[in-house]
Amino acid sequence: MKVNVVTLYNKKYAPVFKESFESHIAYCEENEFNYYPFYSNEKDSDQIKLDKFKTIYKACNREADFVLYLDVDVIIKKPKHNLFSILEEEKEIYVNENNNGVDTAVMLLKNTSYTHGMLGSLINLGPHTPTDEKNYVDETNRSDRELFKFLYNSFSKVRDKVKIIDKSIISYSNSKDAFAIINSQQKLSS
Repeated sequence: MKVNVVTLYNKKYAPVFKESFESHIAYCEENEFNYYPFYSNEKDSDQIKLDKFKTIYKACNREADFVLYLDVDVIIKKPKHNLFSILEEEKEIYVNENNNGVDTAVMLLKNTSYTHGMLGSLINLGPHTPTDEKNYVDETNRSDRELFKFLYNSFSKVRDKVKIIDKSIISYSNSKDAFAIINSQQKLSS
């Protein structure tokens, strides 16, 4: 199985990337995955968040069975953890969960035509803040998370293909979990 692991960062997040890089490399070496850190000259924080989907799409085009996207502030605590043990036949995209529901800090994607279509939708919708009467998203926040959450909550066919990864694997606080998300805002301000 060929897996491409990718992350995206810019000058602002370079200090955070330095902290997470070693754990990403260790994880890829342990599991014989390819690692592609992408640097962006983009300065707009909202835009770089949306560029995540373009980065994932590029990684899908590098002949992989799966793409694992890691936000720059994801630290892998257990490089031997088998994230692929959560795979289900009918699911194509796996995302982590936060206190507000769907999150996109960690995304595991099967490299399929469905995934390519979903990424195309996210890329095309990216510059537009979704309007939704059901309050599925925070319309003041043009983030990748809110855009993904909008599609997830709006369409049952998306929910049929997406699995939320249990918080016991990926968390914002528990250092015993396989993947831990550090508080990048705190790191940037110190």
